[in-house]
Amino acid sequence: MSTWLRLTLITMTVGGGFTGVALTAQFLFSPQITGPAVLAICIVFLLLHGFVLASGLLFLHNPEILKPMVVALAIQIPYVSSPLVTYRFGCGLLGGFGIAETGPFGWLRLGSDWQFYLFQPLRWGFGINLVAVGMLAAISMSIARHRRRSVAAASSDSAWGQLS
Repeated sequence: MSTWLRLTLITMTVGGGFTGVALTAQFLFSPQITGPAVLAICIVFLLLHGFVLASGLLFLHNPEILKPMVVALAIQIPYVSSPLVTYRFGCGLLGGFGIAETGPFGWLRLGSDWQFYLFQPLRWGFGINLVAVGMLAAISMSIARHRRRSVAAASSDSAWGQLS
């Protein structure tokens, strides 16, 4: 995996996860938290931010540990808005587009962001976080490139051994 990709992933997950933990913890202890449902939602998103932070730290420690990183990026992809449920979650850099009742929309944010609503009079809309999709694609291409090099090296070694 290239150095720029590793450093970008670490910055997004560790920096964004930490920012999310700090902001959500601050919100958790604010007077705006009224009732057990809002408290539970805040705790869930605090844990999600903690998971993203932990996935980045695991990846920093050992770049071979990719599954938590992939999950951390995958949960940041969807944006869903409806009168039933609204969900958006992102850490680090968020940027995407979607379509809603009012037409196409886009967003770009740096830091951390989450939204979650149940049974609210919100409009229908669907979108994707292109930054998370791009990072997953970059990881996938990096893995494929590494496998091709490994196969080529193994093939070269076995051919060299046959000539000797």
